[in-house]
Amino acid sequence: MTHLAEAVLQVTGRGGDRKVPGASRALATVSNGLSKSAVFVFSRDS
Repeated sequence: MTHLAEAVLQVTGRGGDRKVPGASRALATVSNGLSKSAVFVFSRDS
């Protein structure tokens, strides 16, 4: 879940010391360690 939260923080400009300047899109992947996985895409309008 921390990857999802970090992606949202980056896109909303609240990444603190880890902030990526100008980030408007982020991808976060989640896997259960077996065969199932998901990709989440977060974006914001400029």
